[in-house]
Amino acid sequence: MDSLVKSLGGLVTPEIAGKLAKFLGIDAGLVDKAVKILSALAVGSMARKVATPAGGAAALQALPQKEEPGLMGSLFSAMKGDIPSETPADKMQSMFGGGVNSMVSALSKKMGFDLAPLAGMLTPLMGQHLAKTVKEQGMDANGFARMLQQGESEFLKDPSNAEAASMVREAMAIGDQAESVRSLFTAHELEEVHIAPMAAYCLVAKASPSGIKGSMDEMKAANEVSIELLKDVA
Repeated sequence: MDSLVKSLGGLVTPEIAGKLAKFLGIDAGLVDKAVKILSALAVGSMARKVATPAGGAAALQALPQKEEPGLMGSLFSAMKGDIPSETPADKMQSMFGGGVNSMVSALSKKMGFDLAPLAGMLTPLMGQHLAKTVKEQGMDANGFARMLQQGESEFLKDPSNAEAASMVREAMAIGDQAESVRSLFTAHELEEVHIAPMAAYCLVAKASPSGIKGSMDEMKAANEVSIELLKDVA
């Protein structure tokens, strides 16, 4: 029987990994490695969440309650940017916990390419797989918690996973730091931080008009800063 992390990683077949690699412009081996790391991160994050009875019940309740699109449907929906009733961000937050943007951003820098599209595609697939396993085995919250904790333990104990396990632990620590910083601010204060670059752009543009091209370049730069701020505190 495959370990939990391996079974989640197996949701992306070699054929799909090849298509993803072509779409992302990277080697298929990097896709396989990224899928393994994201699967381990999901299991590790959820294993922490279910450490308490209340957390276990909440994690179980958060699993998909109805069938979601298949693998190819999820893949192409993610690529097209389709927005379902529950956004990819909502699903990723539920799967990976707080600080998910910071964790994915840190792993992207380590891997050398943006993991966000891949994480967005994998999240509903992993949720559906876990929900199916829970249903087939008749698990309650305690059984679900045991499965996650055993899955994390098996992954960490395997020497062949040493590099991936180290990256997962580092990403989770970064996520914890992001959550710690986030807790210092109210939602309104965080929103003000996020829009600050665009507000600064408006002041600069008003004080010194740069023409159409210059204004577009300045707006793009302000938007990029805003995105980086979101990654660092989300």
